[in-house]
Amino acid sequence: MDNPWLGLPKRPPFVLPEDRIAVSEFNGKAARKFKLETCLYPEPFFGNPHAPVVLLLLNPGVADADFTAHKNPKFGGLARVSLSHTLSPHPFLHLNPSPILNNAPGAQWWRRKTRRLRERVESAGDFRHGDGLLCLELYPYHSKEFGGHRLELRSQKYTLHLLTEAMNRNAIVVVMRAWKRWLEAVPRLEHYPSDRLWRVKNPQNPALSPANLGDDNFKGLVGILAASRCTS
Repeated sequence: MDNPWLGLPKRPPFVLPEDRIAVSEFNGKAARKFKLETCLYPEPFFGNPHAPVVLLLLNPGVADADFTAHKNPKFGGLARVSLSHTLSPHPFLHLNPSPILNNAPGAQWWRRKTRRLRERVESAGDFRHGDGLLCLELYPYHSKEFGGHRLELRSQKYTLHLLTEAMNRNAIVVVMRAWKRWLEAVPRLEHYPSDRLWRVKNPQNPALSPANLGDDNFKGLVGILAASRCTS
């Protein structure tokens, strides 16, 4: 399936042509806290598209510092490379070691949510900044709060394609947020093997930690990522 995000406009609003009408109509009616921030680079996915572990989230949020970070042309360059699946050798955008990303809210959020995981994997060697992970956001456009309960985007087909491909290769799928919405979008998840489909215990604070994943799943995740270090 062709990657539609290669067609993202060069200047804001950063909305795919096939999403433009739906986004415009939604923003025309939405309360301010729910509006999609189209001056920010969308994040439908980031990470290794062939990763052994897939993380499912709802949509990227908004912090005041995002507007400064996304105006930096160097940040924009990395975001675009990420959308083309060619960010290398560290494909997980928000764990990429580039100093351009250090103070970006996305990087700070992901460092917090993966702290325990990184500590454990790095104790055995180099974590290589998440090269065994792929993150998928069901809704790609940033908003302060999620309010797109009835928003349908044509671009989602590609995100769901990435998830289907991951399931076809028996990847571990970790649902960090929005389980019911992902299930509605991909009913096949209901029958995916339970030993390969994990849901965090606290989706309000979806840290990848022993407490949130369970000790056995957390240890399994550490082992998978440690092994991917050597083969990716």
